[in-house]
Amino acid sequence: MRPELQLALIGYGLAGRVFHAPLIQHTQGLALHSVVSSQRDTLLRTFSDVHVRATAQEVFDDPAVDAVVIATPNEQHAPLAIAALAAGKHVLVDKPFAVSVREAEQVLAAARDAGRIATVFQNRRFDADFLTLQALLADGTLGDIAECHAHFDRYRPQVRERWREQDGPGSGLWYDLGPHLLDQMLVLFGCPQAIDADLAVQREGGSGVDYFHAVLHYPRHRAIVHAGSLVAAPGPRFAVHGTRPAGSSRAWTCRKRSCVAASRQVRRDGVSIRATASCCTAMRRTTSCAAPWTTCRATTGACMPTSRQRCRVRASRRSARSRRCR
Repeated sequence: MRPELQLALIGYGLAGRVFHAPLIQHTQGLALHSVVSSQRDTLLRTFSDVHVRATAQEVFDDPAVDAVVIATPNEQHAPLAIAALAAGKHVLVDKPFAVSVREAEQVLAAARDAGRIATVFQNRRFDADFLTLQALLADGTLGDIAECHAHFDRYRPQVRERWREQDGPGSGLWYDLGPHLLDQMLVLFGCPQAIDADLAVQREGGSGVDYFHAVLHYPRHRAIVHAGSLVAAPGPRFAVHGTRPAGSSRAWTCRKRSCVAASRQVRRDGVSIRATASCCTAMRRTTSCAAPWTTCRATTGACMPTSRQRCRVRASRRSARSRRCR
């Protein structure tokens, strides 16, 4: 039997706690060997079989550690990745990979020199609505694309005291949510010919970027990525316009609460559910549907293996379908 890959997690903030630690623990072939964090007491209460380290150098010096996951503030990503590679560890870096092109090139050069893998964590490639859009584009359902809009809007009028919302290297919404949306467009359409970006600070008392609107230029279409912090009534996450009318976003976008209602209807009616979402309710994303079967998918940030699993509801059950797809 192949031994488990021993991973060390550097950083136990939101990304480390919600995304990386659960994924490592629930993925066959991986083992969480160590966590580097100042939250020693919290970690000792949470884990019974994980080494708690005070510094990253301790895991770099540990021969039992095969790979390192970096989930620290963004400006530390590249320096820690380079140090881990120099110590002979494989590296997975939470997004953004680095805060500049120069830093990213340095990390990749260090990986080549060390003969190790350095890659980036992009969990939004597995969101169910994104997978649905990817499938629609692949089978030509939408025809020739003219516009693709991707939004990640929030309503957070208060500025919180945390590094992500301050004015510093790698902080702000462009570095926080921008990598998700840009990566999705690159996966769908490849590299653009050009990009225009409008970045702003809109909230009172804010210092870090909390709004962006970027246009990616392709030969025959445009991809628009947008995020704001003062959007009280967000629209569809994706809206795609193509030469076929099936491209209407309302035809295939639905809301989380509608999908949850549909799942409850399934349970009441005694239909088997092949999968339900799971580890992190706050990060759940849902999509929609196509006759004669209605498919609702639910992904969680903490449980990517469930992102392709589905529960099916018979289209003849109009009550469930109407709640889900309106």
